[in-house]
Amino acid sequence: MGKTKVPILMVMLLGLMLAVGQAWGAALSGQNFHIDAAAGIDWDSNVSQQPIKPSAAAQVRGQGDMSYYHNVKLWYNLNPAGPWDLEAKYDYYQNFHPRLSIYDTLMHTFTVKPSYLSGSTMFYLPFSYNFTDVQSDKYSTNFDLSPTVFHRYSQEIGIETSLTLARYYAWTPIAIPEYDRSGRQIGPVLGFYYFYKPGGYIQARVRYDYFAAGGRNNDGSRVHFLVNGVYPLPYHPRFTLNMFVDLGLEPYEHHYFDGTATWFPRRHDTIFNFGSILTYSIYKTLTVNVHYYLTRQASNIPTYDYVRHVVGGQLRFTY
Repeated sequence: MGKTKVPILMVMLLGLMLAVGQAWGAALSGQNFHIDAAAGIDWDSNVSQQPIKPSAAAQVRGQGDMSYYHNVKLWYNLNPAGPWDLEAKYDYYQNFHPRLSIYDTLMHTFTVKPSYLSGSTMFYLPFSYNFTDVQSDKYSTNFDLSPTVFHRYSQEIGIETSLTLARYYAWTPIAIPEYDRSGRQIGPVLGFYYFYKPGGYIQARVRYDYFAAGGRNNDGSRVHFLVNGVYPLPYHPRFTLNMFVDLGLEPYEHHYFDGTATWFPRRHDTIFNFGSILTYSIYKTLTVNVHYYLTRQASNIPTYDYVRHVVGGQLRFTY
């Protein structure tokens, strides 16, 4: 698709969100069907995740660029008012880069989630399938099963626990077997929620994953600590602030190998993610936001040591 067509496509999508949304809302008043559509523009300082060290950066094409994207989520709840439910969901995402089109991404995700509510406890069994294309070429597919239990102890406090079971297939050409990213993932998640006012909450979550990859370079553990908060501003009811901090420790099992005789230690990454999103409600379920994201990945292997800033805005319609 030509880059000059991207803004036109975004305008057409936003027009569809506004013109069709109210008609769908009247026709689907049973609340079984839901839609979430968004379009936005970002400046990404490091699309290619170019390393900090000059000698490693020279091996990576590109760096920063604009990113135009749109995202549509459609889902249907079979029995939302009952103790049991079956939800089917489709998630479509696509972005375009005017300069670095080799990183244009298209993703489709299909999810089926049976659930059961017993008193204050909800049981979920979501299964999802994702396939991703990059520059119109097949990049990866992923199968994910996450049995989850959420218990609401009170109006303010909730606890969530789950187990992630995933199978990942990477389809990019592999010149060195040690680079093969395909593999299996397993790990538990434990989360705590504090709901302090309508629309506001604080979330704390710890997640451990072990990833057994086809290539020895990618075998390892991942531990992530997340703190996330949503705060409706008291004196400006149309504004909501969402901020999160995520810290990840990712030790790998084997000495890193790049196809040469150079000896490398075991790879060890430390990842810091920060995000800030300020949302304004324009009218009912139509919102606009401005956002900033920071990723700092520190690694003892220079290829994976980088900094990334993303700043932009988004228009979103939900029903």
